[in-house]
Amino acid sequence: SRARSALTECGFVYLDDFYPAARIHALRRAYEGFRGTDEARLFEYPCQGEGRVEHMLPFAPPFNDSSIYADPRLLTLLGDFLGPDGFKLELMTVITSPPGSGDQRWHQGWRYLCHPDERLPPLAVVAALPLDDVTPAMGPTEMCPGKRRRFYYGWRCEGFALPRIGTTAGTLVLFDYKLLHRGLGN
Repeated sequence: SRARSALTECGFVYLDDFYPAARIHALRRAYEGFRGTDEARLFEYPCQGEGRVEHMLPFAPPFNDSSIYADPRLLTLLGDFLGPDGFKLELMTVITSPPGSGDQRWHQGWRYLCHPDERLPPLAVVAALPLDDVTPAMGPTEMCPGKRRRFYYGWRCEGFALPRIGTTAGTLVLFDYKLLHRGLGN
């Protein structure tokens, strides 16, 4: 209930050590192996931010292991937040932000889903699962607490004490799809 409250009130929540770090490190090794294949080029996904690379993950082992995306604790939290109508997994991607990458612009989820002035109940959730420890210097995702209105007018997050929270492998970060956020440069 505390996680749901944070997600509802602030628009995001960090769940430290949600998954075992060893399991996440194994996923990272699998991703690095995949990224080194010719097939990976077919899975490149558009990503904003200079120097960043994003890949959709193939629905194949180990990326389709349901114990990650169908963890009962996660499903309960998402069900409580999104409501009784159910939800679906849309896609899984990995964003790599190597040293020298730049800041992303402030943005929200897909801007054409809703009227820009409309306040909506939760529509979707982004679940970010770092595949390694991320320090503040490495450019973690920066959140703008409470900014969940469908602005998308090039607004910035000003006048807030912005959380730039480092995470450890295994920490799950959930945020409302409408929350104003950006990835910082590494």
